[in-house]
Amino acid sequence: MPSTYPPVGGTSESCVSQSISPPEEKVDAVEGETVTLSCKYDGNVNNLQWYRQHPGSRPQYLLMIQEASELVTKAENLDARMSIKVHKEEKKVDLEISSAAVSDSVLYYCVFGADVIRPSDDQETDVLRTEGEPLTLKCTYDTSKSCVSQSISPLEENVDAVEGETAALSCRYSGSAYYLFWYRQYPGSRPEFLLRIDPSTKAVRRADPPVPGLDVKLNESCVSQSISPLEEKVDAVEGQTVTLSCRYEGGGNDPSLHWYRQYPGSRPEFLLLTAESGAYITKAENLDARMSIKVHKEEKKKVDLEISSAAVSDSVLYYCALAPTVTGNPDTLYRNWFYD
Repeated sequence: MPSTYPPVGGTSESCVSQSISPPEEKVDAVEGETVTLSCKYDGNVNNLQWYRQHPGSRPQYLLMIQEASELVTKAENLDARMSIKVHKEEKKVDLEISSAAVSDSVLYYCVFGADVIRPSDDQETDVLRTEGEPLTLKCTYDTSKSCVSQSISPLEENVDAVEGETAALSCRYSGSAYYLFWYRQYPGSRPEFLLRIDPSTKAVRRADPPVPGLDVKLNESCVSQSISPLEEKVDAVEGQTVTLSCRYEGGGNDPSLHWYRQYPGSRPEFLLLTAESGAYITKAENLDARMSIKVHKEEKKKVDLEISSAAVSDSVLYYCALAPTVTGNPDTLYRNWFYD
């Protein structure tokens, strides 16, 4: 029953060299035995963690131990056969699995310090999809210094962006978070630390070396926001004026509302955006003169895309979006069909 466990490490903010690695890349065991997976570390660390990853699944948090106090934090519903132990003199942390079973033969991660990867069971990922290779980023949080109920989840499951544009991936969290992290994971690879922000000081720590083009921002005043179409499909007779409508909530002070169009096999195409207040309207270059945008601020917060003299060629996919990003969530798509 082989188990493998690559380390996940980094460097500390104090510039002291830190590392963590297993003395063995693979451990063989007989079913029913007690198996000990160990990692050696150096430098000054705050805590040490163990994670498990089944094939095709995201890393699953198991246990964490504080080096100084040896205080242990366990995952909810942790298998009772698993325990963690730190040997401070040897700078070694163990994961023990008693009564080992064939199902335990998976990938294990040892992690030190603040680079905590802790996806909750209901946590999903934000996917930035461009014309190139998909990039997957995970929202993670550190509960090591709080017993308050916490959760984190992305505002949108998918964010579509045109190559070269600025794209914003957002997660909403609740509870008292010590740190907030962004990681990315390429297919078949382990999660890679990108950025961390301290909610209390707004101090940002970046990967070493930093990943170009990435930044993190904390918006504590952000209110709940959503946008969705009133109807998934609108039928119309050719030559009619067609109105596509989306209802929205939140978005802060005077949010902007967008409409995009997407032809099969093509990327989303910007059409129009307007401020909720109507203070400005921005149109795509060479926008079809038949198209206009209108906000009904008092009428349950609704934004319309009007297409006059509808043609069969208008029967494509439309996106409504609440600033600042374009959403690829199927709940915000319009599939429209026009009939003669």
